[in-house]
Amino acid sequence: MGRDIARILQKYPGSIRDTKSMNRAFRETNFVKYSRQRDVAFNGDIIVTTSGMLNGGPVLHYLSKLRKNPSSAVFLTGYQVSGTNGHLLQ
Repeated sequence: MGRDIARILQKYPGSIRDTKSMNRAFRETNFVKYSRQRDVAFNGDIIVTTSGMLNGGPVLHYLSKLRKNPSSAVFLTGYQVSGTNGHLLQ
């Protein structure tokens, strides 16, 4: 989905304030396609992953690796339903 959004944004540059920076960011983005590539993301990257309520998907792998790292942070960008891991973390 992230790649699709990037392509759409690049089609309509008039809606972006700084297209040069946006295009550079997209060029420097590494998309994880396979589970074996996940550990590469632990070198100080920003990880955008699925499962907004933290109840399944790749996010559980990332959380298990990053949870004890004091320089890591988790940003929850959507509604967290009561009883989900995301709601507990809030």
